Amino acid sequence: MIIALASPRIASTLDEGLDKIKRFLAEASAQGAEIVCFPEAYLPGLRGQDFEVLPFDRTQQERVLQAVVLWARTYAVATILGMERLAEAGRQIAAFVIDARGQIQGYQTKNQLAPAEDQFYVPGYPATLRDQWGQVGSGDLP
Repeated sequence: MIIALASPRIASTLDEGLDKIKRFLAEASAQGAEIVCFPEAYLPGLRGQDFEVLPFDRTQQERVLQAVVLWARTYAVATILGMERLAEAGRQIAAFVIDARGQIQGYQTKNQLAPAEDQFYVPGYPATLRDQWGQVGSGDLP
């Protein structure tokens, strides 16, 4: 099994970030990768670093997920997408797991934040993922 670790530069716009995700998925698939992993909070960007973070609300969150679901299915490659998740309690750092058929299997939130992240994010909770082997974890599925 080939697992691709994507390392795109920070996106200056949401469209640029989406273009990079699409390109990385296409290239990884062409090279035989079965899974592509993106960096933590790639979209909109990890807050508290030395760059401006893109505006990101529920509309953008859904737009990103819908696009990546389509591309995962198109390129037949599972995707672990690091992005913010907007929860009722606040912003969370999450990794969304999308299978090669374009189905969201679940997400894992960052549950133990670094002290520098406390001002930007709230901790998550245990994950639940579903895959061909069954269900793993005890959290809620999306």
